Amino acid sequence: MRYVISSDGRVLTPTRELKPLLKEAFPAFFKLVGHIRLYYISDENWDGKSFLSFKINGGNFITMKLFENNFSINFSNKNYNIVDEKLLNVIFDELKITFPIEQHRPIEQLLINPNEYSCGYRCDLCLMNKRNNQNGYEGNKIFHEMDWNCYHPEYGEERANYSNIVCEGCTLERKNGCKNYTCPIEKGFTNCMECGEYYTCDICKDCHTPGECNLGITADEVTKIVVPYARKERFDLSRNMDAIKK
Repeated sequence: MRYVISSDGRVLTPTRELKPLLKEAFPAFFKLVGHIRLYYISDENWDGKSFLSFKINGGNFITMKLFENNFSINFSNKNYNIVDEKLLNVIFDELKITFPIEQHRPIEQLLINPNEYSCGYRCDLCLMNKRNNQNGYEGNKIFHEMDWNCYHPEYGEERANYSNIVCEGCTLERKNGCKNYTCPIEKGFTNCMECGEYYTCDICKDCHTPGECNLGITADEVTKIVVPYARKERFDLSRNMDAIKK
């Protein structure tokens, strides 16, 4: 299994590298890692081989051990052996109960005003956005470092420089016919969430999901580089919240 070492010595591995090892258990692993990253705040420790832990205040709260075609997860004196997705909902419920409440991700980071952010991305949380690059706060420079750890490096890939890029937001893109904006309107909806086809449509098919980012990233990296772009998961949660309110 290939891995790289970050500038601060962490072992980083693209999640897809685990497919040959986990085989049929890989979808469950992918969803479980993504769920933990999205809903809770913890640092990751990955050894580049078979051991992954999610750490709180320096100690392991969740540990995962990977084997051929299966993996185990241990937390709060509970241990589960995972071979497919059947136990995921049970584990999700247990995590919600046992994860320290102060480490739950604030719901305001996860929901969306679909009329303001019709494509599901949270521009206000994005470090590249102009509002995070004013009055001495150079979010683009932070993005430049964190993006590489989260989504890269591909092996032998040339690194892009984001340290001087500032995004003005999507207003101009909308005027220029951005498909994320025009597609639902052409279908008779005001946003992708109303459409509901965001898991299968061509517009959203290439967007990042929390489970795909490199193993071994920090809680801060997840908050600043992963959560703002979790558009499908944000739509799912927002739709469920709307249903609860009704």
